[in-house]
Amino acid sequence: MKGTKLYRKIAALAVVAIMACCMVASAYGALYSPYTPLYANGLNYNARSILYDDGGGTYRVGADIQTTNGAVMKRNSVGLMPQLISSRGDVIATAAGKLNNTEDSFLYYNPDRSYGASGAVACLAWVSFDGGYRYDYRLHETNVAGYSRSADWEAQIAVLAETTLTEDGAYPVNAAGETYGSVLLADMVGQNPDLVSATNQKGVAGYIRIADVPTIGPDVSVAAIQAIPLYDMNGNVIGSFEIGGV
Repeated sequence: MKGTKLYRKIAALAVVAIMACCMVASAYGALYSPYTPLYANGLNYNARSILYDDGGGTYRVGADIQTTNGAVMKRNSVGLMPQLISSRGDVIATAAGKLNNTEDSFLYYNPDRSYGASGAVACLAWVSFDGGYRYDYRLHETNVAGYSRSADWEAQIAVLAETTLTEDGAYPVNAAGETYGSVLLADMVGQNPDLVSATNQKGVAGYIRIADVPTIGPDVSVAAIQAIPLYDMNGNVIGSFEIGGV
């Protein structure tokens, strides 16, 4: 009888433990943005940003892209480059770009480096269709609310717009004629900023250029992409911004 009661107690505790693990697992995991339809190289694509919430204020970034009809992408013709962005609108981490090094209809990029961050964050990824030379195509971002923006995230973006955009809803322009500001406001403004607001790993606030972020490929080694310049609003170099590994 005692053995039966002990077995039942152990079984009950096991069920509780399993339920607890399931609850924790369901709280974290991969969070996806809506798909962004794209057309290039004679093919139609769907692409999305992916935020991996590992719990404890730790995150990874990723992205994927696929052709809509299963057509094969030419080797090294498509690149993905995901970034982690804070609710302040600053890029706080970015992975190097990655090309599709095999002919396939699908490219999945999941860098294994994790980043610690406080407060709400988002993953926003970029796509290149010219071998990684220009990441001109910006995808939707996803934050910790998952597939769509949360009310809190929307409210923070509204504050960001009111405090950083000009009265006519545009990015401010520096003496060189370059726009600067948060990429989270690009849909609202109607264009990407030339200088994207960022905070480097030492906590220095400034701006980066998307064109400076390198792509891992046949001619670029991992050792050659440790950092890119961090600029002030006028395009002067004030530091460096570390690039995460693949």
